[in-house]
Amino acid sequence: MSPAQLAATVRVMVVAPWTYELPVTGSFAENLDDYELRTAEGAHAGIVTGLVTYDNELYVLVDAGRLPPLTHTRLAIRLADVAEIDHDALLVRLAVDRDHVDEAALALDPAKARRGPDAEAVRVHELPAGLARTVAPGSEGPVETASSLVALVGATLSPYLLLVVVGLWATRGLAGWEHAAFAVPALVSLVAFAVAGYRLYRAPHIGHHARVAPEHRSGGARAAS
Repeated sequence: MSPAQLAATVRVMVVAPWTYELPVTGSFAENLDDYELRTAEGAHAGIVTGLVTYDNELYVLVDAGRLPPLTHTRLAIRLADVAEIDHDALLVRLAVDRDHVDEAALALDPAKARRGPDAEAVRVHELPAGLARTVAPGSEGPVETASSLVALVGATLSPYLLLVVVGLWATRGLAGWEHAAFAVPALVSLVAFAVAGYRLYRAPHIGHHARVAPEHRSGGARAAS
């Protein structure tokens, strides 16, 4: 189920009656913040925005909006409905499939969000025993895929290729078909943007970890709740 489809299910979900705490803007991520949420069959279901506790129950807060920086569809899912937490992959996997996410989740009212501890459902700053493992400074994080390298190399090379072509044009001039050389940096840049755009479409969570300080990130092997 896509984030858009998940958003569509909110209107049939039960709405949580309590206020909930969100991280203060600009603060470092902790615990499960910014992890990708997937359904039991592996479909992307949103980005985790925190772990809260209310009435002795732990809930994973999720932003299932299609473009989380611009649109938000906030859900709360009981930690008991989580099958696996993979700190190496920054991944939380649900025990339910995509057809039953609406039954497991509570819809969160945006008006009940609080940026502080005055909420009824407050943030949990330490994962329960057995679900977290501290990673020593300098440990490796997730490995980027080849597509990210293509986008990076293309974005880096295109301006230099343009400078080379302009330099040739200024020093000896270009004649006839040689003017087509201007298309080379344009095509390289186009490929880089196309790859980056495709990655964003396929995995809209990419980039959420940019503000995470290593010493604030829990890491470790897969752990079942």
